[in-house]
Amino acid sequence: MILEKNQKFQAEFQDFSQRILKIDDEKIKKDLEDDLRSLLKEVKLIDQFHQDLLWQKNLSGSTGDSKNKILELRRKITKKLDGWEKNIKSMQNS
Repeated sequence: MILEKNQKFQAEFQDFSQRILKIDDEKIKKDLEDDLRSLLKEVKLIDQFHQDLLWQKNLSGSTGDSKNKILELRRKITKKLDGWEKNIKSMQNS
């Protein structure tokens, strides 16, 4: 399975992208866009590892680092977006 084309990943990626577009603060927006690009890069790396395994029939523990990076990046993006949205809502309610 190609992770980049996975429906769940695509939905999450689109959600992150749409939420990032709403951010006014250019520094935070750029940081999140960089994180999102890093997430996609790691996903593509795992896809390439899987492709290599299919062709070489070799098992590799190399994907472990990328899997951890993907998890960390997803958490980082979610935390930043949630914090930004919470801040905006509290400013609107003030």
